[in-house]
Amino acid sequence: MPGSLPSVTPVVHTHAWLTSCATRNGCKPYSGSFYLRQVLASADFTYGNDVVDFLHGWLNYQVEHHMWPSLSMLSYQKAGPLVKAICAKHNVPYVQHNVFWRVHKTAEIMVGTKSMRWLPVRYEDKFLAIDKTKE
Repeated sequence: MPGSLPSVTPVVHTHAWLTSCATRNGCKPYSGSFYLRQVLASADFTYGNDVVDFLHGWLNYQVEHHMWPSLSMLSYQKAGPLVKAICAKHNVPYVQHNVFWRVHKTAEIMVGTKSMRWLPVRYEDKFLAIDKTKE
Protein backbone atom coordinates (compact mmCIF):
# COMPACT_ATOMS: atom_id res chain seq x y z
CA MET A 1 0.00 0.00 0.00
CA PRO A 2 2.30 2.78 -1.14
CA GLY A 3 -0.46 5.38 -0.72
CA SER A 4 -0.62 4.83 3.02
CA LEU A 5 3.13 5.20 3.57
CA PRO A 6 3.06 9.02 3.81
CA SER A 7 0.41 8.88 6.53
CA VAL A 8 1.89 5.97 8.50
CA THR A 9 5.48 7.23 8.50
CA PRO A 10 4.90 10.32 10.69
CA VAL A 11 2.78 8.42 13.21
CA VAL A 12 5.23 5.55 13.66
CA HIS A 13 8.23 7.82 13.96
CA THR A 14 6.63 10.12 16.52
CA HIS A 15 5.78 7.23 18.82
CA ALA A 16 8.57 4.67 18.53
CA TRP A 17 11.94 6.18 19.13
CA LEU A 18 14.63 6.65 21.70
CA THR A 19 13.52 9.83 23.43
CA SER A 20 9.88 8.80 23.85
CA CYS A 21 8.90 7.16 27.13
CA ALA A 22 6.64 4.18 27.63
CA THR A 23 4.63 3.96 30.87
CA ARG A 24 3.63 1.04 33.07
CA ASN A 25 0.42 2.24 34.70
CA GLY A 26 -2.70 3.97 33.47
CA CYS A 27 -3.73 7.44 34.55
CA LYS A 28 -6.90 9.48 34.74
CA PRO A 29 -7.78 11.19 31.44
CA TYR A 30 -7.01 14.91 31.30
CA SER A 31 -5.11 14.84 34.60
CA GLY A 32 -1.65 16.29 35.12
CA SER A 33 -0.16 12.85 34.50
CA PHE A 34 -2.19 12.50 31.31
CA TYR A 35 -0.81 15.72 29.81
CA LEU A 36 2.73 15.00 30.93
CA ARG A 37 2.56 11.58 29.31
CA GLN A 38 1.36 13.03 26.04
CA VAL A 39 4.48 15.17 25.89
CA LEU A 40 6.87 12.44 27.03
CA ALA A 41 5.42 9.61 24.95
CA SER A 42 5.33 11.42 21.62
CA ALA A 43 7.29 13.91 19.57
CA ASP A 44 6.81 16.45 16.85
CA PHE A 45 8.39 16.80 13.46
CA THR A 46 9.67 20.22 12.52
CA TYR A 47 6.85 22.71 12.04
CA GLY A 48 6.37 26.40 11.68
CA ASN A 49 4.68 27.40 8.47
CA ASP A 50 1.79 26.38 6.25
CA VAL A 51 3.98 24.78 3.58
CA VAL A 52 5.90 22.54 5.99
CA ASP A 53 2.71 21.63 7.84
CA PHE A 54 0.85 20.88 4.60
CA LEU A 55 3.68 18.63 3.37
CA HIS A 56 3.44 16.70 6.65
CA GLY A 57 -0.36 16.65 6.43
CA TRP A 58 -0.38 18.36 9.85
CA LEU A 59 0.81 15.06 11.32
CA ASN A 60 3.92 16.85 12.56
CA TYR A 61 1.99 18.03 15.66
CA GLN A 62 1.73 14.68 17.45
CA VAL A 63 2.34 16.06 20.98
CA GLU A 64 -0.46 18.59 20.59
CA HIS A 65 -2.72 16.05 18.87
CA HIS A 66 -2.33 13.67 21.83
CA MET A 67 -3.09 16.43 24.28
CA TRP A 68 -6.15 17.72 22.41
CA PRO A 69 -7.25 15.24 19.71
CA SER A 70 -10.25 17.28 18.59
CA LEU A 71 -8.40 20.53 17.78
CA SER A 72 -8.34 21.74 14.21
CA MET A 73 -5.14 21.62 12.19
CA LEU A 74 -4.72 25.37 12.42
CA SER A 75 -5.16 25.22 16.19
CA TYR A 76 -2.22 22.82 16.37
CA GLN A 77 -0.11 25.51 14.68
CA LYS A 78 -1.04 27.91 17.47
CA ALA A 79 -0.71 25.36 20.28
CA GLY A 80 2.70 23.96 19.30
CA PRO A 81 4.83 26.96 20.29
CA LEU A 82 2.77 27.48 23.47
CA VAL A 83 3.21 23.85 24.59
CA LYS A 84 6.91 24.04 23.75
CA ALA A 85 7.29 27.19 25.90
CA ILE A 86 5.39 25.68 28.84
CA CYS A 87 7.57 22.57 28.68
CA ALA A 88 10.72 24.71 28.66
CA LYS A 89 9.45 26.68 31.67
CA HIS A 90 8.91 23.45 33.65
CA ASN A 91 11.97 21.54 32.36
CA VAL A 92 9.83 18.95 30.58
CA PRO A 93 11.50 17.55 27.46
CA TYR A 94 9.64 18.63 24.32
CA VAL A 95 11.02 16.57 21.47
CA GLN A 96 11.00 17.91 17.94
CA HIS A 97 13.28 16.70 15.16
CA ASN A 98 13.72 16.42 11.44
CA VAL A 99 11.78 13.54 9.87
CA PHE A 100 14.89 11.92 8.38
CA TRP A 101 16.71 11.77 11.72
CA ARG A 102 13.68 10.13 13.26
CA VAL A 103 13.35 7.58 10.45
CA HIS A 104 16.90 6.50 11.28
CA LYS A 105 16.19 6.25 15.02
CA THR A 106 12.99 4.30 14.42
CA ALA A 107 14.85 1.87 12.18
CA GLU A 108 17.29 1.25 15.06
CA ILE A 109 14.38 0.27 17.29
CA MET A 110 12.76 -1.87 14.59
CA VAL A 111 15.92 -3.90 13.94
CA GLY A 112 16.64 -4.27 17.66
CA THR A 113 19.86 -2.29 18.00
CA LYS A 114 18.09 0.21 20.30
CA SER A 115 14.92 0.16 22.38
CA MET A 116 12.40 2.68 23.68
CA ARG A 117 12.95 4.18 27.11
CA TRP A 118 10.59 3.69 30.03
CA LEU A 119 9.39 6.59 32.14
CA PRO A 120 11.26 6.10 35.44
CA VAL A 121 8.95 4.45 37.98
CA ARG A 122 9.70 7.11 40.61
CA TYR A 123 8.37 9.84 38.28
CA GLU A 124 5.37 7.83 37.20
CA ASP A 125 4.43 7.08 40.82
CA LYS A 126 5.07 10.70 41.86
CA PHE A 127 2.73 12.18 39.26
CA LEU A 128 0.04 9.55 39.82
CA ALA A 129 0.13 10.40 43.54
CA ILE A 130 -0.23 14.10 42.76
CA ASP A 131 -3.26 13.32 40.59
CA LYS A 132 -4.89 11.40 43.45
CA THR A 133 -4.62 14.40 45.76
CA LYS A 134 -6.58 16.47 43.22
CA GLU A 135 -9.51 14.05 42.86
